[in-house]
Amino acid sequence: MRKLFLLVLAISLFAACNKDKTNPQEESNYFPMQIGNYWVYQHYNIDSLGNETDMNKTDSVIIKRDTIINNKQYFVLEGTN
Repeated sequence: MRKLFLLVLAISLFAACNKDKTNPQEESNYFPMQIGNYWVYQHYNIDSLGNETDMNKTDSVIIKRDTIINNKQYFVLEGTN
């Protein structure tokens, strides 16, 4: 029984250590950074039961411009809050 347990443990460790060939940061582009892109956020209050209440408040963020500092591109974001 002990040998079976060790065998299952070894197989699960080797299966869990699978090398992932992709970089998750390259796959997903959550915030496409281009001048003119914007996001609008609507505020909600969620109670302990999961009920949503609209707070009638909206925030927005826009990418106004970009700049280069030490050969790296940075974006200037402006928002309402």
